[in-house]
Amino acid sequence: MSGAWLYLCSQYFFSYWLLSPLETHSKHIDIYQESSFDNSAIFVFACYFYDADNMPDVDQWNDCSLRRLTHASLMYKASKQSIILTGGDFNEYSDASYSLAARDFLVRMGVDENDILVVDAGTNSSEEVQALKNQQASFSHYHVITSATHAYRVDTLFARYNFSSYCVHPVDHYNVNEFNFDPSLPSIANLERTRAAFYEYAAIINMYFQD
Repeated sequence: MSGAWLYLCSQYFFSYWLLSPLETHSKHIDIYQESSFDNSAIFVFACYFYDADNMPDVDQWNDCSLRRLTHASLMYKASKQSIILTGGDFNEYSDASYSLAARDFLVRMGVDENDILVVDAGTNSSEEVQALKNQQASFSHYHVITSATHAYRVDTLFARYNFSSYCVHPVDHYNVNEFNFDPSLPSIANLERTRAAFYEYAAIINMYFQD
């Protein structure tokens, strides 16, 4: 039985089926054609920073960090507005602040440091949204950048903290290719896709238990 379950989890169609409700919750928004809002800001959820000075800059970030921060940089260049970064010290191997490291990374990518607001707080999604709510600057609309699998949780948290005007910009999609039902040899990549889906469903359940 365990072997059959492992085989199922290693299949593309099964991982696709699990990921699809998560990744289709928020639709892609073309940053070059989006509606404009007065007094809006870009809010970027934290992901992970390795703080390894002996490695190239890009190797110090995992994929979701790179994609979120790169998308923020592109949005900034398409429509200049403030960028808000949250995320404190949640790296067990380092005392580095995620938001401060992310600010420095964005500056190296061409973002004006004066347009970056750092909120050095938050070790999980709920704490980050609370930190955003508590920060002093007042914006009328937020462009929220996060991973596609994270979008449902983000919507729930933003409603919980009474944000009235925001839109989610999902990045870091797993389901990029079209669906197919063809069984195949077991795949480590598909196991990782399945793991990511189960992780997010568990996080959603945990979020409701924290109410």
